[in-house]
Amino acid sequence: MIAKFIRHILILTAAVLCGVMLLNYWLDYYSVFRADIARINRNPYLFGYANINYLSMKTLIDNRDKYDSMLMGASRAGKIDPSSIRSGKYFNFWYPYAVPSRQLKEVRRLLEEKVSLKNIVVGFDNSSYLINPDSFNSISRSKLQFRYYPLTTLDTIRFYLIYLVMPPNSRTLQDVFGLHPRVLGPELKDNGALYERGQENKIAADPGAHVSSDRFTRPWPVVNTFRLQETLDDMKALKSLCDKKGIRLVLFLNPVHVTTYLYDSEKDFGNYLEFKRKLADIAPFYDFTGINSITTNNMYYYETSHYRTLVGDMILSKIVNGRPDLCPPDFGVLVTRENVESHLRTQREDFLKHKPAVAAVPSSGSGL
Repeated sequence: MIAKFIRHILILTAAVLCGVMLLNYWLDYYSVFRADIARINRNPYLFGYANINYLSMKTLIDNRDKYDSMLMGASRAGKIDPSSIRSGKYFNFWYPYAVPSRQLKEVRRLLEEKVSLKNIVVGFDNSSYLINPDSFNSISRSKLQFRYYPLTTLDTIRFYLIYLVMPPNSRTLQDVFGLHPRVLGPELKDNGALYERGQENKIAADPGAHVSSDRFTRPWPVVNTFRLQETLDDMKALKSLCDKKGIRLVLFLNPVHVTTYLYDSEKDFGNYLEFKRKLADIAPFYDFTGINSITTNNMYYYETSHYRTLVGDMILSKIVNGRPDLCPPDFGVLVTRENVESHLRTQREDFLKHKPAVAAVPSSGSGL
């Protein structure tokens, strides 16, 4: 009798588990079973769940003959549309919380997959050396959209199993089935670039309200686990790999809105300068941070973390398109071993001159 009861329980459990797995596979909230950019664009709520890291890797591997170059970075760099670059066929391989340790592994995997890479442009953030990438591969439901593309067979089994057996969520079901009012969400272009349709329309409708919004008084804090040396080691390895494979590597630092830029303590800002100093010893880079005509103008930002696509166009005009005349003269400095000390000295003086006496209240963001 007991054996029969246990057997029934096991059968019921297996049936429920199979049902959950089939439901998760069919709905595919996180777009890992159907990594389809068009599908995400059709339902604005899917973008909020989409695993962009997986989507980008899968798109590149499946279209290895379509692209021969890529732009890499976190969500700030995601706003850059590389279609204007004429030196290669670029894909924007961005995703939230992108850091050099993962990017190094991803470049290695793409090369193993015979993806042709002639050029790699990497955009760093003021959080690039402050994030521990291992924290995003936990089984926590809140991290499912940030899990990295699996790089080994065991990782692959574990990766898909987690998405198959996750318990259903009523809010997610309502979003996927479109039971909430539709909104004009972001659009992912075929080349991976992110276009903020809704926000751009709102800015165009009332530029004055956008510029004067109180969102620009709230800094965007960063996750702080301080991995400076590990990050630099990964950058050295990436530079060495690119040199070995004949890949042109271009580095730049994303422009940080002045409110977030000045929110750092003097100690944290000193660490940021040290990151730049040691980065210049690895390779030259373009620095778009600091107090300049772009970072102090709210019209160029969505909030105090993410700049608009037109800023991305300016960045490209200076670093790869050979049109520095299309970029303000005070926006973007090529930093080398020879000029790094004078550049950092100027940035430190500007920081101390403009830093407010009382820190602002931070945004709820996390420095993607």
